[in-house]
Amino acid sequence: MTEDEIATYERNVALKVFPNTYACSKALTEHMVQNWSRSMNLPVVIVRPALVIGAHSEPIPGWVEGKAGPNGIAILTALGVVPQWVGDKV
Repeated sequence: MTEDEIATYERNVALKVFPNTYACSKALTEHMVQNWSRSMNLPVVIVRPALVIGAHSEPIPGWVEGKAGPNGIAILTALGVVPQWVGDKV
């Protein structure tokens, strides 16, 4: 898509359905993952934490407030302490 086509799509479609382009792109990505996992017959769980974790650059890269909640999960996974998360259908 050209820049103009993208801007038109955002105005006329995305922002009328979603509150912002972030929510739109997140929904599109989840839809793509869902279709891919179904076509490969793979079980997939999409986990969306309620909080944003780890700063990109400000005040320093990777900066977090603490180790509670999703930050602890991210730290343990990044360090390799928890190599995988297993889900339960129930």
